[in-house]
Amino acid sequence: MNGYLSVKNWDKFQHYKDRNPPWIKLHRDLLRDYEFACLQDASKLLLIELWLLASQLDNKIPNDDKWLARQIPYNGKINTKPLIDNGFIELVQDDSNTLAGCKQVAMPEAEAEAEAKTETEQRPRKTRLQPDWILPDDYREYCKTKRPDLCPDATAENFKDYFIGEGKLMMDWKRTWQRWVRKEHGTTRKAGNGASTRTVQTPADRHEEAVRRRQDSNAPLG
Repeated sequence: MNGYLSVKNWDKFQHYKDRNPPWIKLHRDLLRDYEFACLQDASKLLLIELWLLASQLDNKIPNDDKWLARQIPYNGKINTKPLIDNGFIELVQDDSNTLAGCKQVAMPEAEAEAEAKTETEQRPRKTRLQPDWILPDDYREYCKTKRPDLCPDATAENFKDYFIGEGKLMMDWKRTWQRWVRKEHGTTRKAGNGASTRTVQTPADRHEEAVRRRQDSNAPLG
């Protein structure tokens, strides 16, 4: 390796309490900077990406094109010469710090991979309704509150029969239940004395209901 690259006047424009900040400052005066305007677009992009690396490496970027190509999303050949010639970065001959820079960037990469893995593990996944599913108390209360004309246990039986039978995968079963309750056909009927009684759907009713559910099962959850 041939020393390391250092962004000129880095400390003057970038002020951080700790190393490896989540963002860097991009000053609007850059738009009026003549030397920057004269750079090729590829060099402008490379410079900004080097600024990001400098924030991670205490402004000591290994002067190694192959290593840089693995660290930054840059299409094409890495060419730092125009940036050096125009005074945007400097080449410092200090091999001892170059290896340290490589080790410093390895830690943020490892941390980023660990965070990405954790986010993936924590991300909700679609699941099937289990055969031993029992209507939770809050599900029951929702049904009683939103649809007093329904029998929560009968509605839960229809819900369970349908989703287990169809083997559907859902991200949020609570929201699925709420949507089911809102769309469920009323099962209240009038008895001979005028009082309201709740009935359970017959197998034929359930079949008809299942057909209807298939037709709108792909509708977004409300």
